[in-house]
Amino acid sequence: MKKLIATGLAVVCAMSMVACGKSGAAEVYTAEVDSVEAGYEGDCVNTDQDILVLNADGTYTLTHGFYVNQISGIVVANIKNVYNGKYTAGEVNADGQKEIKLEAPTSGYTNMNGTVTQSSEDASILEDFDATSFTVNVNTGAIEQ
Repeated sequence: MKKLIATGLAVVCAMSMVACGKSGAAEVYTAEVDSVEAGYEGDCVNTDQDILVLNADGTYTLTHGFYVNQISGIVVANIKNVYNGKYTAGEVNADGQKEIKLEAPTSGYTNMNGTVTQSSEDASILEDFDATSFTVNVNTGAIEQ
């Protein structure tokens, strides 16, 4: 359910970028991994989530979220890093895959449990960027890396 909501939000975000003057349609790719730490079985689920939005003008927005949710539905931790920059894309192969190369971000922010810090306020936010390439699938909308 979380993946469906996240994908829906990413699509709405991408559509709003197009509606607000960006030329061309944006491509949206997602990946999500749920895990449970030893000792927390039946209590909390950790979710790592990536949403990559590729705009037709050669810019990207990469959102990496880490969420800890109790089984009861209470959010224990909500940490989201968002980066903006430029990208280059390879050709789509027969399996629908293409390589995406991300340049270092030019802006971004961190949202830690509701406290937002912009990269213009704290340049170290951009130093945490470690995703330089992705393999995406244009048929499934998945980040496959």
